[in-house]
Amino acid sequence: MQITFDLLQTTAIGSAVVFLGIWLRRRVLLLERYCLPGPVVAGLLASLLFLLLRTAFGVQITWNLQMKDLFMNLFFTCVGFGASARLLRMGGARVLAGIAVSICGLVVLQNIVGIAIAVPMGMHPLNGMMCSSVATAGGVGTAAAFGPVFEGYGAPDSGVIGVAAGTFGMIFASLIGGPVARGIIRKQKLRPTDAALSEEERRQVSLSNSRLVGSWCLIFLIGGLGSYLSFALQKIPMIEMPYFIGCIFSGVIFRNLMEAAHLPFDLPEIESISDVSLDIFLALALMSIDLTRLLDSALVMVVILAAQIILIVLWAHFCHRFLFGGDYNGAVMVAGLIGTGLGAGSNAVANERAVMQQFGPSQVAWIVFPAWSVIVVDIFNPLFVSLTAPLLARWG
Repeated sequence: MQITFDLLQTTAIGSAVVFLGIWLRRRVLLLERYCLPGPVVAGLLASLLFLLLRTAFGVQITWNLQMKDLFMNLFFTCVGFGASARLLRMGGARVLAGIAVSICGLVVLQNIVGIAIAVPMGMHPLNGMMCSSVATAGGVGTAAAFGPVFEGYGAPDSGVIGVAAGTFGMIFASLIGGPVARGIIRKQKLRPTDAALSEEERRQVSLSNSRLVGSWCLIFLIGGLGSYLSFALQKIPMIEMPYFIGCIFSGVIFRNLMEAAHLPFDLPEIESISDVSLDIFLALALMSIDLTRLLDSALVMVVILAAQIILIVLWAHFCHRFLFGGDYNGAVMVAGLIGTGLGAGSNAVANERAVMQQFGPSQVAWIVFPAWSVIVVDIFNPLFVSLTAPLLARWG
């Protein structure tokens, strides 16, 4: 039996998943206690339901996921718009350098671990890399972009392996990011240094309909112009850049140009757009996952991905102590690092938001980490992979 959902129907089901995530966070204390994002948990439950329908009753579902890509690009446009040079300096050179080292070091370590496991187990070294930073730090989009490239180098089924590995990473990025940060906060008795907004301050930043309309139009405009940056970046030889990179860069450019020209913009409304885009994107992405891709995965891929999880947990603890300052802000950034390192920038934001909802605000982690980490990983990771892939192809 075949069921096809059109654009509006697919987005409606995704919106229902978001409502389910909100309800679960309120009713299931375990989710809040362990800092698990509602849309992620609800999206996984939905994907399990659709898996049951597929395997037990032969129901095949076709989704129209164009809105998923739209909300993803809008979200990353908002992330880029958050990269104000003035605000990034708030973190200080040490924090910016620590985030950059944590991301670049993780990308290198992930590939060393993946290739070291893949080759002795008979997997092509490029597929070992695919199960490493390409699909984890890069996400499903980067994996899909590099799949044909790796297959052209002689790595069999690289695209399918990459999508499966990226799916696996997205799932566990949010399932372990919050709990690891929570464990650090509890064990070290860390407390936030930033004050939460009072009720009076919350009322002062209440949203305005006219400002919200203007902000939506601004983000659409910036994202649309960013698409041309994406097309230009894709022309760079030997480098694969996902589409949303242009949206990030466009957001960064416009934010800093507008600040330099003293042009007005409305941050509360833009943050609202970011939250809406993130929640609907996560719901659509996770509910539409074909879990049979994971069920059919080879043992070697599962072993590599399990090793990646162990690696990033150990690396996160190291980074918290030596690169992030060892304080509460650093613990929140640990949640973001695991989100970025296993999933994507969206997972990083979801993880940090879940941690701060339980323990309190962290301006440095919330403002600096998502924007800066996404910029670093989406520049360094494609460059590293593009430059090392030809060498590994000769080895394979």
